[in-house]
Amino acid sequence: MLKRLTVLLLFVVTTTVFFSCTEDDSTDPIIYDEFTVQTDWSGGGTQVDMLDSNKFNVSAGIDFTSTPGEITISGDYFVTNDAQTYNGKLYVCVTGYGTFEYDPTSDVWKLSLAGHYWRFSYVFDGKLYTLYSGVEIKTYDGTTNDYGLGPNGWAVFNNDGLPAYGEVDPYLNIFDFTEFNSELYACGGLWNGTTNQSAGGQVYKFNGTAWEQVGATTENSSNAIVAYDGELYWGTHWSGDLFKLVGGVWTYTGHSFGMSVTDLVVCNDKLYVASWNTSYVTGYVDEFDGTNWVRRYNGEAVTELTVHNNMITWGTNPGGKIFQLSNDPAPWVVNLYDLGITCISGLVSVNGDLYNGCGYQTAPNVRDNFIYKNGVQEKKLECCMLVSSGYSSIENTWGNIVWNCDEPAGTGVEVWVQGKDSAAAWPMYTEYNWTQMVNDTPIELDGQDMRYKVYLWSTEDGVTPTFEDISLKVEQ
Repeated sequence: MLKRLTVLLLFVVTTTVFFSCTEDDSTDPIIYDEFTVQTDWSGGGTQVDMLDSNKFNVSAGIDFTSTPGEITISGDYFVTNDAQTYNGKLYVCVTGYGTFEYDPTSDVWKLSLAGHYWRFSYVFDGKLYTLYSGVEIKTYDGTTNDYGLGPNGWAVFNNDGLPAYGEVDPYLNIFDFTEFNSELYACGGLWNGTTNQSAGGQVYKFNGTAWEQVGATTENSSNAIVAYDGELYWGTHWSGDLFKLVGGVWTYTGHSFGMSVTDLVVCNDKLYVASWNTSYVTGYVDEFDGTNWVRRYNGEAVTELTVHNNMITWGTNPGGKIFQLSNDPAPWVVNLYDLGITCISGLVSVNGDLYNGCGYQTAPNVRDNFIYKNGVQEKKLECCMLVSSGYSSIENTWGNIVWNCDEPAGTGVEVWVQGKDSAAAWPMYTEYNWTQMVNDTPIELDGQDMRYKVYLWSTEDGVTPTFEDISLKVEQ
């Protein structure tokens, strides 16, 4: 008897398919019915349950307008959130939900993990730590996950003890990490979900089992944290104040920097503070040698700092410039590159080369989604996604998931699925309770409802994969 499948109000004519294989030492073929789930997405988004077969729930960076349907990368959607060097490789996160890896030795770019969207990163204890917002921390150990998240490769890190979104109000958004006394510290800002207002700043450290708060909650959110000369410093948003941990108490150092401290970095035994002012277009770089403060730069807003060729280096907004503090023969500021983009983001030095991306928009609906190397456009990175509407199964038996796609060199397609009980609401589409699938393999989900998510990615300018259709094969 056929295991019945109901796709809510959608009925699709199917074709019986025969596949020769062995099961329990039998040579009898297994007989499947194939149910076409979707071949057209041109109806657009916002559909939660599958009522119209050419609609879906939500998308980002997808061109879904083709009829009859296929989906491709629309282009000009993505910007660089952050970049980090780890094990001699470059890791870049772009909006649209993709983490890319570049190996300078082989000169090869590839997607490291789809669906992982981060803005803050740090290398600690042999692992790469990344985070987008809230307290959803992910780590990477340099190995490869064939599909999905860890325990090896990319994995979810322990957030026990942190005020998590959906669990408490106000909740914490982590903005930076650092190492202090061989322990991992994180700073961030509390956000009141009821009043939609900032609710102060906090610092936590991981004790090996859980996170514990360090010092009291402060009035303003914390953007940056760093260990310098055996002491721990962190800077605030809205006030631009710099604090130091003294006897377990956060103590104001007496120094403030514009509206917001945007970054803290140590270089050549000196502490550097990046900041910007209320308009987000002017800012500073200040230097502290343990005794004296010197303002090294007063100009455009400073988005972030890095160390490149043993010199402190920074990027600006809105000028899209990269500066460096030279110490030969005396400290003076060098304008390394004038890129003409709105905002420098993901500034990082790898094997003697300086990489960066562009943050924010360069013009309405136009974004620069290139990675730059030493001031020159190097690579265009794109990763976009589409989340389907929901489907229902009478017996919670989905069978195999099957899709057809075209993946030119330097591109790829990934399909993930998510399940729930019919009485429950769908969680946020960005949450990590999805399962990555292999084409033509069984779906194993709890609950009576299922939806899929498609990622399309490319490392080649102007080249896109194509996702053509998706089906379910159910054994008779």
